[in-house]
Amino acid sequence: MTAAIQRNQNIGSWQALLLLILGLWLGGSLMLDLLVVPCLATEGMMEATGFASVGYALFGTFNHVELVAAAAVLTVIWALHRQSAPQTSSLAIASVLLGCVLLSTYILTPQMSATAMSLDWFATDPSMPAAMVPLHWGYWSAEIVKLLGGAFLLGRYCQAIASPVRTATS
Repeated sequence: MTAAIQRNQNIGSWQALLLLILGLWLGGSLMLDLLVVPCLATEGMMEATGFASVGYALFGTFNHVELVAAAAVLTVIWALHRQSAPQTSSLAIASVLLGCVLLSTYILTPQMSATAMSLDWFATDPSMPAAMVPLHWGYWSAEIVKLLGGAFLLGRYCQAIASPVRTATS
């Protein structure tokens, strides 16, 4: 019986850690998507000469923090999967989240920064290059998938913590 209680406490600790990581990660993503990006867009980010390098530094750094968060989420879900009833859908969603972050970090962000980089110092048209549009669609699609998947996991494990754990004595 003591082993069952200890095991349930371990599961609760893993779930609390998962909720903390998901909450911070999704909160940071929402702040970047709903606050920082619109502010940069309204301030004329494409007209600034050094925006491509600043944007790469900002989004590249955030993407690398997201990589750590996505790997931690996948690790915690794997640990929960090994300790309790297997939930392969959670593992699949966590893997998709990691894939979205890998796509953003190593393909979309470098490509968008390279596309935004102006190599013509005498260009007078500060508009967004046409090649940037599909990259933005890819970024926002990956971001929506990431937010929906993260919200699903957050809801699933919030519900798991809220429901009482049954032991052998109950």
